[in-house]
Amino acid sequence: PNPNPNPNPNPNPNPNPYQAFAVFDCVSFEADAATGRRRLYMSTDYSVACDDDDASYVPLKRLGIGLVVAVTSLPALYFILLYFSRRAIRHHTPTVLSRACYFLWHEYEPGSWWFEPVNQLRKLSLTGFVMMLPERMPKARPLAGMVITLSFFSCTMYLDPYKSVANSRLFALQQILLLVLFQAS
Repeated sequence: PNPNPNPNPNPNPNPNPYQAFAVFDCVSFEADAATGRRRLYMSTDYSVACDDDDASYVPLKRLGIGLVVAVTSLPALYFILLYFSRRAIRHHTPTVLSRACYFLWHEYEPGSWWFEPVNQLRKLSLTGFVMMLPERMPKARPLAGMVITLSFFSCTMYLDPYKSVANSRLFALQQILLLVLFQAS
């Protein structure tokens, strides 16, 4: 019997930056058959135990948490900017702030000033959070993508936030294509 429960015979001394995104995806291996004790290792590098005692895991975990916080804070920041500009947007009375964040709201109806940050959260969910689902569950990612896409598509078609009919139709087509792609995977 191998005394080292690490299933990876060639540990990588230079961790891949991609590992920061996979830090939450751990795989369980039996460490001791007699006691049934199991150990968790990162799915992308079995030399890194998913344990705060592992010197390689702690900086990756911090980086992963930092990246999640940094990336999700941008839509929140945009929402705050738009929230403080909402009166100027609704009443068509431009202010310095409403002009500065014009790119966030000009495609939408004045009452839908909040739509761009929500749309960014949808995109972030599809490209980031869905990818955090474990690879060992092959249908989880496409299913989560379909649920997010269908939910957002339904709400958007009901609310109709776009000023332009062409933009509404292009958005609808985009969502239908996403659903087809998720169904095909």
